[in-house]
Amino acid sequence: MRIIGTIPHPEMRISIFNMNQKYILKLEWGPLEQSYKWEEYDFANLEDFIAKVNASTLLTSSLERFKQMLSQLEI
Repeated sequence: MRIIGTIPHPEMRISIFNMNQKYILKLEWGPLEQSYKWEEYDFANLEDFIAKVNASTLLTSSLERFKQMLSQLEI
């Protein structure tokens, strides 16, 4: 697995990896992380993948999920 790109974000670290003809999107927020996989052939190229991620609600909903996850860790 190798890193092939990043997406700037004010609150999360977002890395894009490539492995076995898949794009893997790794989101990190504090001690938590989420990963998502897509087939590489579903996109024209890396720029197309990044554009579709940015146009979707994935990043906003993932940040909300991080906040839920953190609240569940608090004892």
